[in-house]
Amino acid sequence: MSGSRVVASVATCERHVALTIDDGPHAATTPELLRVLRRHGARATFFLIGERARCHPDVVGRIAADGLEVANHLMHDEPSIRLPAPEFRRQLTQVHELLAPFGVSTIR
Repeated sequence: MSGSRVVASVATCERHVALTIDDGPHAATTPELLRVLRRHGARATFFLIGERARCHPDVVGRIAADGLEVANHLMHDEPSIRLPAPEFRRQLTQVHELLAPFGVSTIR
């Protein structure tokens, strides 16, 4: 992808850490992770796989209810770089619609 770059860090005057949780939600582990975040007053972004979110909407609801960010990790746990552009877009839109009631980040 010409002109694309990955940002791994950003220089700031203050110390910050961006915590991301990928490939969830998991019925067994996500609730405990939410308790730990709450206990420490920590925030995170949860990149959710659509097929897992569809199976565990209650867990997605808890993530959103805790004021944490819900983000789109496509429909399946597979390398998105291998998807043809139309399939990537289809999955992106499908999961966006699935997560929209929980405040998913906007597709751009």
